[in-house]
Formats: sequence, C-alpha cells, structure tokens
Amino acid sequence: MGRRYIQNIDGKIQNEIIRETFRHGASSISTIVIAKHLHISEPVIFAHFSTKQNLMDQTFAYAWHRIPEKAIFPTPDIDIRDPKVYSIYIERFKQVLSYPKELVFVESYQHSAYYRRDFAREVMKGLIDALIPVFALYQTGRSEEQRSLMVMRYLENIITDLAQIARGVVPATDENIRVAIGTILFGTYGLLTEYKALN
Repeated sequence: MGRRYIQNIDGKIQNEIIRETFRHGASSISTIVIAKHLHISEPVIFAHFSTKQNLMDQTFAYAWHRIPEKAIFPTPDIDIRDPKVYSIYIERFKQVLSYPKELVFVESYQHSAYYRRDFAREVMKGLIDALIPVFALYQTGRSEEQRSLMVMRYLENIITDLAQIARGVVPATDENIRVAIGTILFGTYGLLTEYKALN
C-alpha cells in the first residue's frame, strides 16, 4: 500500500498551527499533536518546514498575508477627529477582525520566543513601506530606521488590540473598536506631532 498523498499539505499544517494557537497559544504548539490532528507523521511536518522555528516563521507569513492590509494611517491633511474618519477605520478594523484566528496567531507569534523582528519586518514590508512616507509627512527629521520602528510599533499595537477583541477578551462592539482606534490613532498621532523635537 502506497503513501497517502495530501494536497496542499503546507497550508493544512499552517492552518492547524493557526487553529491550535487560537485555542491554546503559540507556546503550547506541539508538532506531535498537529501531526495527529492531520493524520500524518511528525516527520512529514519537518520534511516540509525543516525546523519548528521555520514552521512558526512560515505560518506567521501565511497568516499575515491572509489578513487584509487595511491599517493605513491618515495623512496630515485628514482630521482624525472627524467622525467620518472613525467610520472608515471601524470598517477597516472589522475587515481585519473577520480573520480572528490569523490575527491571534500573528499577535501570539509577535509575543513568543519564536518572534524574529527582521523576518517579521520582511513579511510586513509592503504595508510598512506604504506607511513610512505617511509618517515622514509628520516628521521629516526622523531617520528611515526610526520611522520604520515607529511603523512597526503602530502595527504591533493594532494587532495586539484587535487580537484581544478577536479572542473575546474585549467584546466586538463598535464602541470598543472605536476605543481601540482612538488609542492607536491618537497615541501615534501624538507621537508624530507633539514630539517632533525628539530626534
């Protein structure tokens, strides 16, 4: 009897990692348990991902690319206190929240021993590169490296706040999403506008 072929095994493994992380957190991920759930042997996982670090890294990339990249920061000509701006962000955040398991995995990865900032930066490069010039409109005196760090922190804060909603720690009401938007947007806006002298 031949070996059973499983179509898209990488995706199936990554989806199971994401599901298990949603249930139990990234620190409790067991490749033995993942293999058992998928009815494969543990060596199959390592044949595809070589190490657990690579498995977690590639699952982070997989999860990140499934989440809509909607967390754009408004340019200085937009009044972030305008209720219409809030409405746009509520809809954007709801789109991100429609991927709760991926969101929780990304947040768990970022707070785990597996987290590699340079790897995450490369995976998130498209959105980071889109946001750096927007941040530069507020602060021309900052270096590219400083703006990159600020953008990473901005995105990490969005992910952390939305992951709490995705987990059910904070109820997913428009008001709670509005509070999350307010703390993230106004906190970042304050950093960009009030502390220009801190170069």
